[in-house]
Amino acid sequence: MNDETQSSATGSEEEHERALREQIKRLRVADLAYEMMVGLVTVGYQKLGLTEQTRELRDLDDAHTAIELLRATLSVMEREGEAEDFKDLRSTLAQMQLGYVQAVRSVEEGSAAAAEQSVSASEEPEAAADAAEPDASMTEAAPDSE
Repeated sequence: MNDETQSSATGSEEEHERALREQIKRLRVADLAYEMMVGLVTVGYQKLGLTEQTRELRDLDDAHTAIELLRATLSVMEREGEAEDFKDLRSTLAQMQLGYVQAVRSVEEGSAAAAEQSVSASEEPEAAADAAEPDASMTEAAPDSE
């Protein structure tokens, strides 16, 4: 690389660094926190898997983490005097928490139903054998009608 090319590359890096510093100077942490929280809501709702379209994305551990991060970040921002700016997100957090409870119940009910089906399936051969044997009360001799 010749001196002119190297000087040009160094100048370009310096300009890039200067532009980056200007961006950081203008950036408010509250704005960054807001963008992060919106991302947590978006991903968190998907991970709840509450709709047919998102059921395959369900990961309740990830959803729980998103909810807890959102809750913690909101608490910090509200303490910093930004509560009014995040009022809608507080409401969204409450909805996500309710959705989480709904999703957990759905999984538990699905597990219980699967367990019942499993028990029923294992009992079917016994039930079939019982059905093949006549009931003792039915096999007693009927009194003569004579």
